[in-house]
Formats: sequence, structure tokens, C-alpha cells
Amino acid sequence: MPAEQRLSRRRLAWRAAVLLVGSLLLVRGTLVGSDQDWPLGPMGQYAFSVPPDGEVRSPGLTAETVDGAVVRVPLTSDGVGLRRAELESQVGTIERDPSRLQDVAVQAAARHPEWPRYAVLRLEDTVTHLRDGRVAETTHEVLATWRVVDPEHPRAVGS
Repeated sequence: MPAEQRLSRRRLAWRAAVLLVGSLLLVRGTLVGSDQDWPLGPMGQYAFSVPPDGEVRSPGLTAETVDGAVVRVPLTSDGVGLRRAELESQVGTIERDPSRLQDVAVQAAARHPEWPRYAVLRLEDTVTHLRDGRVAETTHEVLATWRVVDPEHPRAVGS
């Protein structure tokens, strides 16, 4: 077994500098970052607990197709290019400006030409109500609704 060696001052200073920079990036991401800054972004999704008589909210998207079917919009990078965490960070923005949902229809049509076209998009919250720490009921709340402009050939609003 080799004998232990002490780090030189230079190597110790280098490691300390890397630790300091990493710590500063982590603090910055936590205070002013977004999910886009992963792994140095905020970790708020892990930093809370739900009271035994509380509720858990989970936003999602549903679409009414041009055929009248109601489908869940897949929130994955392979689906419409929008992940759940990205949607969660944009809920307030979409509530104030539902036209932002037009881009979801545009991406669905561009990425998946075989899918039925989206005519109406809804931002919904699935709310799980707890009683004594157990699921009492699940409800759905519509937070925003958008009628897709030209659903058969959707394009970005303003283009």
C-alpha cells in the first residue's frame, strides 16, 4: 500500500476554488434559477411536505382533437417537446396568456404528423385532496383554455 501523501498548497487551493465556484453556482441557481438550470437550479420540488389534510396539485395538458376526442398531451421531449417541469414553471404565464398554448399544437403537428390535430388545449390541475394522509378525492380544475388557430395547419400566433 502506498504511503499517504499530503496535497500541495497549489492542489489544495485548486480544490478549494472548485468547491467555492460550485457552491456559488448552486446558491445562485437556488435563489434565482429555473428548472432550465438543472442540476444547479432550484430544488423546491423536493423541499416541501404536504399536510395530512392538504392537497397535491399536478398540472397537465389535455387537448380536444378536431375529431372531438379528448386526449392527454404527452409532456415529454419526444411528445410535444415540453416536459412536465417546464410546464409547472410556466403555469402562471399560461394562465395570464393562454395563447402560449398555440405552440403546443404547432409542435404536436410538426413532430407527429400522424396524430389528430389539436383544436382546443386546456391547462388543467389535477388536485389530490388528502384526509388524514390518505387520498380522499381527486378533482380537476381548468386553469386556461385556448382554441387553436387553424387547427388543421397550426402555426405560431403572429406568424
